[in-house]
Amino acid sequence: RRGIAVEALAEQAIAALAAQLARRTGEIYRVATSMRVPASIPGNADRAKTEWDVALLRHSGSDASDPLWDVCLLVEAKASTDAATTDLPRLLRGLRLLAHADMQTTYVFESHQGPVRLRGAALAALSADDADLAGTILYFSDAPADAAPRLLNAAGRMQLLSAQESLDYASSVAAGDAPDASALAPVWQQLLASPRLSAVLNQFALLRQVRDLMAHVDDVHAAITRLDQDGVGA
Repeated sequence: RRGIAVEALAEQAIAALAAQLARRTGEIYRVATSMRVPASIPGNADRAKTEWDVALLRHSGSDASDPLWDVCLLVEAKASTDAATTDLPRLLRGLRLLAHADMQTTYVFESHQGPVRLRGAALAALSADDADLAGTILYFSDAPADAAPRLLNAAGRMQLLSAQESLDYASSVAAGDAPDASALAPVWQQLLASPRLSAVLNQFALLRQVRDLMAHVDDVHAAITRLDQDGVGA
């Protein structure tokens, strides 16, 4: 239920942004929600995001009776930073899937607003590279900023705590013993070497990347208000 509420806030904010951009540029913008990737896009959809919460679209200049749209921004609504951190790898795979679109093809995406026709050329231009990501993706949240963000999310902590060496160490402590911390060394060795734990090892870098891509609902509306005031002043 919380996720649905955040998605509704994201839709309202991006719709306000679309209206502001339309006033400033004279171009046509719109919002599509729950936009589902068609199976006709080539590429590997395994574990990739195939439904986007909110998309900001710009009219490509085609026939108004059968419009084509270009993707300007893809927005994912998340209730917390942890949720976004867990989601980012799937999101990146989803972007790479969209980038496999044929440049000469028009793709029909189903959405809550009905079918949306998107230009393959604009989809193929989407990039999952770190340098380009901030211009393509926005994580939207109404959660307050973390004063001291956790360096490991709950899933990462559980993976480390459920290692056999961790369980043995905890059992010794519970029994009243004082085990040497070196008993946990195998856990850290696994963390550095095991592909199974690579997501845990890289979680801080992932968290930092996610925080760079996140925007609070109040900040988004404040930015739109500033755009409106700048337009009035001009």
